Amino acid sequence: MQHDLTETQRVLVIAGLSNTDPRTVRRFLAGEDIRRPTVRERIELAQRQLAQLQSAPPPVVKS
Repeated sequence: MQHDLTETQRVLVIAGLSNTDPRTVRRFLAGEDIRRPTVRERIELAQRQLAQLQSAPPPVVKS
């Protein structure tokens, strides 16, 4: 199931997952160079995690 996120929501989720400033994430997504390799790697990993979360089936709630 694809969850529709606004660009701002996507930036904030990736920033939270990567423990990075949202402004840095926004610059990264805009194609600007991020000098610190560890920050770049954390953002890339967070993007993969978000993609996995979005493609996962919704949880089954048993009542």
